[in-house]
Amino acid sequence: MGEQSSAIRGLAHISSLTLAILLTLMMTSISAWGQTFRVLHTFTGSPDGVRPTSLLEVNGSLYGTTSTGGRYGFGTIFKLSSQGTESVIYSFTGGKDGANPTALARDSKGNVYGVAQGGGNSSCHTSGGFTGCGVIFKVSSNKLTVLHTFSGGTDGALPQQVVVGPSGDLYGVAEFGGDLGCGIGQGYGCGVVFELNMSGTETVLYTFSNPDPTGGDLPVGLIMDSAGNLFGATYFGGSFSLCMYGCGALFEITRSGTAVPFYRFRGGVDGAYPNGNLLVDPKGNLYGTAFEGGDSSCVIPESLSAGCGVVFKVSSAGVETVLHTFTGPDGEGPGAGLVASKGKVYGETTGGGTDSFGVLFDLSTGGEEVLYNFKGSTDGQAPNGSLLIDSKGNLYGIAYAGGDLSCNPPYGCGTLFRLTP
Repeated sequence: MGEQSSAIRGLAHISSLTLAILLTLMMTSISAWGQTFRVLHTFTGSPDGVRPTSLLEVNGSLYGTTSTGGRYGFGTIFKLSSQGTESVIYSFTGGKDGANPTALARDSKGNVYGVAQGGGNSSCHTSGGFTGCGVIFKVSSNKLTVLHTFSGGTDGALPQQVVVGPSGDLYGVAEFGGDLGCGIGQGYGCGVVFELNMSGTETVLYTFSNPDPTGGDLPVGLIMDSAGNLFGATYFGGSFSLCMYGCGALFEITRSGTAVPFYRFRGGVDGAYPNGNLLVDPKGNLYGTAFEGGDSSCVIPESLSAGCGVVFKVSSAGVETVLHTFTGPDGEGPGAGLVASKGKVYGETTGGGTDSFGVLFDLSTGGEEVLYNFKGSTDGQAPNGSLLIDSKGNLYGIAYAGGDLSCNPPYGCGTLFRLTP
């Protein structure tokens, strides 16, 4: 799976960012198609990190993670204040505190929680080169507390995401672990859905098996609706006709704990490998992106697989509608799902566009409109983290690479940006 498929998680809403964040920074400003694009921060590797992977708003400041870099090379938690000052909240050591953080979440009190894919139990190993099977952590007053360390057994391994429930408990998915006789991970398991209470006790809500009733294998995303039902996506599983390990699936876990199959991707025009944010509407319809599939004449260079991805809607009855099929110039490889607010729906692709470094797009009018084409230099490349929307409709996001190309040459260490539509 690697970092790319798991780095891209979370859904947040900005309510109090002000113009101060723009007036006090030395920013790159690029205008295109009536949009204004500004780089708010360029990552330098040390101490602020390499490859930003998530973004979250807390009390008017932006919090995020980088998967590597920092003081010890295992990633960071950073903060960009409303005054535009960037600071490192925590540098992971790769030991018991975890390594390679990928996602953050917040509760109603402003407490920050997150997952680190690696680190924790050093005797635990999974595919992908990680030492340790990951941890769940809490950040408070710039201090990190480990809430759970994964063992790689029935409790899971390589956590991908957490969401905060109405009672304050955490719900999440781990990519591996669970049934160790399952899946493609050579005995590493097909993943689990779990609950973690505030005392640090984990309860496994669902263990993926092979074959799985939901069709899923390797869960990568999770959301909760207003009734407490969980919806998620698995990167593999689903239909195996066009995808060696399956083209992915969507699933539901009801409040009573029953796992329900939602949709199995076939890898053709309907898409393959769902990832990133899912959205659910009051009627129980799911919206999201699939990294590949769609137009078979479009090929993502890194994968050599057919299709550059789609944006989809799946009804509560399990019927899929493709809302947009990417063809290359309009983007390829959507890697962060969708974000919506006040009737606006936005997303991003990791590649494609006029310069092949990714795009930001708008689906608000029914069709796709490209808002920004990444140039791959100081503005960044491969945007694939969480997008945020403030009350004025401004978009905030992160680019996995680009920025200062002398950092982590020749790719760059990534950027944090704002787009004013």
